[in-house]
Amino acid sequence: MTQNKISIMGITDIRKKGTGTKEIHSNFVLIWSGVRKEQRAEHGVSFIIHPDKAKEILNTDFVSERLIKISIREGKKTTNYIQVYAPCNDSYSDEEKDSFFGQLSDLISNIPDEEDLYVMGDFNGRVGERRTPWTKHLGRHSDHRTPCNYNGNHVLELCVEHDLFITNTFFQHRASQIYTWYRWNNIMVSSQIDFILTRTRMRITITDSRAIPNAGLDTDHRPVITTLTTKKERKPKKHKRQHERLNMHKLGDDQVQAQIRSTLNEKLGSINSTILTVEEAWDTFKTTLLDTMKEVCGTKKTRGKHRKATAWWNEEVKDAIKEKKRLYNVWIRSKNEEDYIKYRLARRHSKKVVITSKKSHGPSMAKN
Repeated sequence: MTQNKISIMGITDIRKKGTGTKEIHSNFVLIWSGVRKEQRAEHGVSFIIHPDKAKEILNTDFVSERLIKISIREGKKTTNYIQVYAPCNDSYSDEEKDSFFGQLSDLISNIPDEEDLYVMGDFNGRVGERRTPWTKHLGRHSDHRTPCNYNGNHVLELCVEHDLFITNTFFQHRASQIYTWYRWNNIMVSSQIDFILTRTRMRITITDSRAIPNAGLDTDHRPVITTLTTKKERKPKKHKRQHERLNMHKLGDDQVQAQIRSTLNEKLGSINSTILTVEEAWDTFKTTLLDTMKEVCGTKKTRGKHRKATAWWNEEVKDAIKEKKRLYNVWIRSKNEEDYIKYRLARRHSKKVVITSKKSHGPSMAKN
């Protein structure tokens, strides 16, 4: 990953035992997570971090020989980096692959939504070219020669579940910058199995993402580099002054009206109006009336002229959205075309219900 310079590099299959951190060449920092020391050295994941970035590391999670996470303070925000090395698609059982991606999903779930996130590494998965229904998560420039496989489906499901997108499928490049793996003894055999994923809200900050050919590394994989822009910090919004308003809608209740009349008559009856001027009598009446209404109706706080409109949220809207979410979960589990159609219809219906409800509460609601 780059931001004018390479700041963090993830490495898979490092084959170091145990876990640790150490300085290497030019004060760069190596952090790794491998197998237990009594085991044969295999797999292993790690990061090589620029000295300036290494000073800002908040914490490191040595999850396993296939997963490691670091959290870095970048200005006023926290950015999380996860390096992965997924089980090979053909060499491991479905249960082992399911377990790995389940562990990765749990790791992502523990990261707050407001924090930035990059998931990178060797997923041993081919995502194919079929973009429907993955348009938001899979770009037009994936490997079109090979179909999506078991690990690839897991990658796409992970993106949907956590609202991520595959950065190195969204930029048009020549084939040598798309394919990330080449067979060592036959360069004609290649595929795209290494990815960098990030949150879809970060799309505007990614200016490029591609494989780097001829990197001169002793591996059959080509490194993937994602280039980022420097995000400008947003100025905090000024808090608008809150105003107290009477709950006027309660005046439609007959019992409330009766209570106001009774309380107002009782308070006014104890005041000797004969000694008051006209102006004093009016001020007394106005103050007593407002105090009575505040006492009976209560108040609510608003920000300026505009109040948050929630009146359109009713049982019909609630049920429609609940059904849409249920059908979405059914489709995610089954990957059945029929279930996908049902989900799309439910989503369309829920939008219509929301629009109808907002229109029924006034034109200003319908625009929200």
